[in-house]
Amino acid sequence: MVKITLLARKNAGFGMVELAVGILILGVVFAGIARLLVSGTRSGSNTANVTRANQIANFIYQRMNSNLESGQALNYLEGGGNGNYAGAAALPSCANVNNCTQAELAAIDLFRWKQLFTQGSLNIPNLKGTVCYSSLSSIPTTTSPNCSGSSANPIVIKLAWDSAESDQQNYVVVRAPSALSMGLVSYSPAPTPTPTP
Repeated sequence: MVKITLLARKNAGFGMVELAVGILILGVVFAGIARLLVSGTRSGSNTANVTRANQIANFIYQRMNSNLESGQALNYLEGGGNGNYAGAAALPSCANVNNCTQAELAAIDLFRWKQLFTQGSLNIPNLKGTVCYSSLSSIPTTTSPNCSGSSANPIVIKLAWDSAESDQQNYVVVRAPSALSMGLVSYSPAPTPTPTP
């Protein structure tokens, strides 16, 4: 009978070893879930930043496009075409009057564009941007826009910002409009035939 009691007692419940192994397995599972949640949150944050940066690039693109006349995209170049990350100059004196030149309109647009970088609601860390001559493959960083300054390259809009991921480069490079993207189409009606007597 002693043997029967020992067997019954051995199968009566979990021992300390089984319990420790179970807790270890649960710990590994929960650690994996926590890491997945953190990674998903970072990815969502980076995606939101890319969306916001594209909207900011679109703002200056649309302003350039609406004020574009022949050769007027040059008014938007910063740093002589080399680009710079400095804040925009003060608003021109015509900012509250409708008598602005194309250069003054460009200065107003750049001033308002640069103001977007510092808005707390955007929450893009260390956002920098410029309009310059550059190839589309030249990648900007938060320390340098990497513009060529050569008029042989197109005018581009460049944005760069910091990421929670240290190994990730975050940037947007958009070719600036060089002619009206949504211009008016010229329409000339067909000549009216003259009646013959």
